[in-house]
Amino acid sequence: MNMDILNPQENDGIGLIIEPGYTWNEMREHVMNSCLKKKFHIILDGDPKTDEVYRKILDLLNSELNLDEITSLFVIVGTLYFIEATPLNMEWRTQLLQRTFNYTDTLSPMHLHLATKRLWTSLKKKETDVFNILELCNQMVIISETARAISICLMWTILSEITETPSEMYCFRQFMKLLEMLNNIENETLQEEENTKIVYILVRVLSYLINVILCDAQNEDIIKAGYRMYFKYTSSFLKQLLNWCENFKKTIDSCPKPKQIQTDWDLRMMITEHISFNIINVLQDRIEQMSAPDYT
Repeated sequence: MNMDILNPQENDGIGLIIEPGYTWNEMREHVMNSCLKKKFHIILDGDPKTDEVYRKILDLLNSELNLDEITSLFVIVGTLYFIEATPLNMEWRTQLLQRTFNYTDTLSPMHLHLATKRLWTSLKKKETDVFNILELCNQMVIISETARAISICLMWTILSEITETPSEMYCFRQFMKLLEMLNNIENETLQEEENTKIVYILVRVLSYLINVILCDAQNEDIIKAGYRMYFKYTSSFLKQLLNWCENFKKTIDSCPKPKQIQTDWDLRMMITEHISFNIINVLQDRIEQMSAPDYT
């Protein structure tokens, strides 16, 4: 189990769950390393203003962009989504995210690979950035088929990091290979107090993948685009996955109460509730649906 995804020394309670956001300096770095640097002098020169950057992005979205340019813009908009963000100014950020990821409706393997790789390698510069990516995926999944597909690929990327099962392509994994990945994690690792945040991330990713992939109707276009094998599952597999998740919850429940940090204990209680309601219950419901007789 890869602990490098989040530095254990930074595990100081539930506060780290909240996405830390990005800075203009991080945005400048993204722009400098992209093919769009000549078009974003307003970011590279002087003190950028959010409204000016917003208008510049809209201008670009009204122009002809190639694959390299649009995937670079994904990173820029994904970064801007968090810069100086407050509950009062999230509406336009969400709308810009929607418009950007709606620019193209392609589901080609190369597009998904490049977009996922670029978002992951650019947005995951420090350990806590993974919380930004989790939040970004929650927005992307409801935007379009393309954004939904990229968000799923990003979640598989996070899980691959945690379980140390790398892949040359940033793309879908076969859902029925999920157990093989999870079995790489040792129970002792899950119980260690310093890994509480890693366990939380694991639960978020696992919940996301299960809930998104089991929503067959919403994945119809992705499946028709040639990705059926990645979304395939059987009742037998779901029962095995359910068994793993139930044992996972028991492992977390059996952890001794932390001696030093009350918030880590509170987080573990939150984790077990999340496993019960958003993973175990979902799997049980789907298994029951698949076993129920069809009278139509």
